[in-house]
Amino acid sequence: MLKKLSIASLVILIIAVSMYALVYFIFIPKTAMALMPLKWRNISSGQKKYDYFVYLGRPGTTNDRQNYKGDTWIIRKGNYDYYLNVNYNHDSVARFVSIYYKFHNGLFNRSENIMVDSL
Repeated sequence: MLKKLSIASLVILIIAVSMYALVYFIFIPKTAMALMPLKWRNISSGQKKYDYFVYLGRPGTTNDRQNYKGDTWIIRKGNYDYYLNVNYNHDSVARFVSIYYKFHNGLFNRSENIMVDSL
């Protein structure tokens, strides 16, 4: 009786771990790619700061420290937070663009880069 119970609990544990891994490594990233804002799919580096403002609107946060000049746009969709970071050189031309997401709920927390582009 005890051996059957331990085998059954081992099988249930293996199924639970494999389902957790499937959701964490497959479903969350694939859903993040599908839900990414449509305007962000065509973003690339090399554009002027004004062009990003016209295309995307005003950023959520702006940082103009001496060594780091950049803007960040943030969009929240359900449990996903999407971040678009654009770093500029001294001529206000984008030299680095990155898009990443953060997924969070009671069971899962995940953050991953979707796209990184630099000059």
